[in-house]
Amino acid sequence: HQQGQGRAGNPLGAMSFHVQLLPWRVPLIIAMEALAGHLNFLDRQFFSLLFQSWFFEKNEQALEMGLATLRAMARGGIHDHLGGGFHRYAVDRQWRIPHFEKMLYDQAQLADAYLAAGQITGEKQYAEVAQRVFQYVLTVLQAPSGGFYAAEDADSEDPYSPGQHGEGACYLWIEEEIVRTVGVTDANIFTYCYGVEFNGNALADPQQEFTGRNILYLKHHPEEAVEQFNKDLPQIEAALARASRKLAEKRQQRNSPHRDEKILTAWNGLMIKSLAKGSAVLKNPQLLDAARYAAVFLRTTLYNPKTRTLYRCFCKGDSGIKGQLDDYAFLVAGLLELYQVTQEPQWLQWALELTETQVDLFWDEQGDGFFDSLPDPLVAVRLKNDYDGAEPAANSLAAANLVQLGRLTDNSQWLGLADRTIRSFDEQLRRNPQALPVLLAARQEFLAKPSLVVVAGRRDAEDTKEMLGIVQRSRCPGRLLLLADGGENQEFLGKMLPFVRTASMMDGQATAYFCRDYTCQLPVKDPGELEKILAREGGA
Repeated sequence: HQQGQGRAGNPLGAMSFHVQLLPWRVPLIIAMEALAGHLNFLDRQFFSLLFQSWFFEKNEQALEMGLATLRAMARGGIHDHLGGGFHRYAVDRQWRIPHFEKMLYDQAQLADAYLAAGQITGEKQYAEVAQRVFQYVLTVLQAPSGGFYAAEDADSEDPYSPGQHGEGACYLWIEEEIVRTVGVTDANIFTYCYGVEFNGNALADPQQEFTGRNILYLKHHPEEAVEQFNKDLPQIEAALARASRKLAEKRQQRNSPHRDEKILTAWNGLMIKSLAKGSAVLKNPQLLDAARYAAVFLRTTLYNPKTRTLYRCFCKGDSGIKGQLDDYAFLVAGLLELYQVTQEPQWLQWALELTETQVDLFWDEQGDGFFDSLPDPLVAVRLKNDYDGAEPAANSLAAANLVQLGRLTDNSQWLGLADRTIRSFDEQLRRNPQALPVLLAARQEFLAKPSLVVVAGRRDAEDTKEMLGIVQRSRCPGRLLLLADGGENQEFLGKMLPFVRTASMMDGQATAYFCRDYTCQLPVKDPGELEKILAREGGA
């Protein structure tokens, strides 16, 4: 949809596409029905499946569905245009009015989706949104200890009625204040682009909370303002940048929404995953430092090395609640991404330990798959969530983790557990496949032939970093990257993957080996040649 709006305001509209689920030979039709603009499972969880369908099947419709949704979300009121990050969901057909709560898991998953879109298209608009999400998280949600707080509330003190509180009050503007803050000239351009109106811009306001107030959304692109104001594009962009900076500073003087300062293991795992990926795609080492810092916090505060078990939550010095399946699965996903970017074996080793504990504590030997909770004599039934909702179902990520770990360690048992986990949701996938897009994506990776790149080189050498960066910034679902550094990492990997032991540099230069289904092509030491191989094999 070129206008970014489908039926009921949902950019996905009422589209559908086919996923062929071999070896069951059952084509599953996943209907993309309009969901009244809500940022729910369709928006958060479907991106991985849509983009993988484009990658593996060259499904252009699936790609455009994902990109159109991301563009519409970036323009809408659910996107905080001054402070970065996304509110929880929209409550109107125009995606203009959000429920203003900001959740950590939303920031992690949406940043990940925008990064993927940027990798696929090469368009900077997606990377810029992801960068602003990270900026918000590191500024507002990062605790001094390194972990990440859970959320910011929706309600806040009304800056126009001190002492009164309201939904999203901190984020709302009256036109007069914008003009006073940024000046008439820049205000004219800003209010045109961001849909500001004298009487307020909320089309639906049943509680009368937004009367006379404006929720910023991108009504007109800067290119449209060029013609409107007879200025060139750099002048328009400079005016918008000045106005945004001044308004952001003005907003900082208001009382911020209450921050929920619980640090949840599962949600931090998602954030570690996104930050690690973002550091490679955006070439931003600050993001990698933050991912490491959070991982260290979780390991020292929310992990018992004697029992190799996790705690679920840290709040005000207390971390006594035992971890559940999502804590293990989400954190392992974060550690795997952190390992892929750093090639530091400590993160892979911890992921292996946590997965072993996860299997011991949660595996259902009779029915396959993982129980969501620990055994408890007071609870008669242990459930398995079969819905990728605001967060992915823990079994969906557990299956994806097992595929990666099984291939990283040549562990057929874990690949078997991945297969059994996916098959345990056979009935739900046949009956209601749109409920489990993350599991479908994991299954797609499981069915694909393993793809990996081994880079042999000195860890801190520039030519090694260049080779690693090329692979990390390419887009290929499920592709694994291994560093044969002649040291700790190569030794660790070599115990599980014997062929990694023999990988070595050629003529003293960093050398890359591209392998498909564990059969490797001739090694290359030219970065340009590696890029050609990745493009030919898919993902560059």
